[in-house]
Amino acid sequence: GELEDITELTAAQRLESRLEFIEDRFEEFESEIRQRPRRRRHKINLFNFFKAAGGGGGEGEP
Repeated sequence: GELEDITELTAAQRLESRLEFIEDRFEEFESEIRQRPRRRRHKINLFNFFKAAGGGGGEGEP
């Protein structure tokens, strides 16, 4: 898949941007279907996510 092909920071940033767009669209559709305001979510920092997944620690860790 696309996730396995990411080896550069720019590729990760492009993927993050696309994921944010898809999430925003989903939230937009869901709020229309459920007739309620859109929810605000904390956005995940993918750099910290992959750093932690690789054993490098997350926020607040060296």
